[in-house]
Amino acid sequence: MAGQIEIINVALSRIGANELTSLDDGTAEQKLAVNLWSIARRACLRDHPWNFAIRDIELNQVSEYVPFEFQYRYQLPSDYLRLLQLYGNPVFKIQGRAILTNERTCKIKYVSDVVDSSEWDASFDDLLAQRLAADMAYALTKSQATADSMFAIYDRKLKSARHIDSSEDVQDMVGGASSVYVGARN
Repeated sequence: MAGQIEIINVALSRIGANELTSLDDGTAEQKLAVNLWSIARRACLRDHPWNFAIRDIELNQVSEYVPFEFQYRYQLPSDYLRLLQLYGNPVFKIQGRAILTNERTCKIKYVSDVVDSSEWDASFDDLLAQRLAADMAYALTKSQATADSMFAIYDRKLKSARHIDSSEDVQDMVGGASSVYVGARN
């Protein structure tokens, strides 16, 4: 898969800006792209539960402060971006970087902040390039129309990438089959 400089250069070419020769060449394009890289990557990862970014883990209980309405506090992983499921469907609350619940154990499915671009698929590379183009467009072109156009293209590409990623497996039912909404269909 593409690396950081290749993805940034695709983004820059989409808005008609000068491409980079390195990640430290000192140009305005390089400084902006490097500053926006992590923010754009995390935003794209949160936009969809990408197959390559889904992780399952049993969380560690934290013995410090627990609010009155819950008995247990569990620390979220350092690479946590978005909760997809808390197994067993207990009542819970996310507070800061922790999950609060009354369950003695806490197992979750979540979206991980996958930093290594070799783990991404091609549609995610393309989507991240488009997100960067949208995020950089106004700063580099001073055109709101270009920025709006780049975000509209991002939305279309996101829809397509979601469809492709979702068709590669049977999607888990968030909340499980015991949901009152699922039961109401029967």
